[in-house]
Amino acid sequence: MNKKAYMKTLEAIIAIVLFLGVITILLSSNKEIETGVPQDMVLIQDTILNTIQENNTLRNYAILLSDFNIDSFISSSIPVGIGYNFTLCDDISSGGYPTSTESEKLYADSLIIVEGEDIAIINLILWRI
Repeated sequence: MNKKAYMKTLEAIIAIVLFLGVITILLSSNKEIETGVPQDMVLIQDTILNTIQENNTLRNYAILLSDFNIDSFISSSIPVGIGYNFTLCDDISSGGYPTSTESEKLYADSLIIVEGEDIAIINLILWRI
């Protein structure tokens, strides 16, 4: 009779272990999707856009809509492994975000510069390569 009690106890322990194993597998497969912007992307975007905003030469290039000069600055500021694209325009209705990327996760930010009656809008998108 003792053997039967031990077997029932062993069966119950095995059932509990299997049940907990299945629950663990189900919970680990339903991980929440990361919704926040990674800190490194925020730092890169803030550094680039704040530098354009505060540097008089870069501000003037933006107001003059000089894509080449702004692109040169941005490309020199982007670390290896990060892709980028940007638009530079002077009208809110015509300034959309650039769309030519090969990544699923895009991180976008914008800067609006106003000098007198001149406006420049820079839309910057970053992604991991």
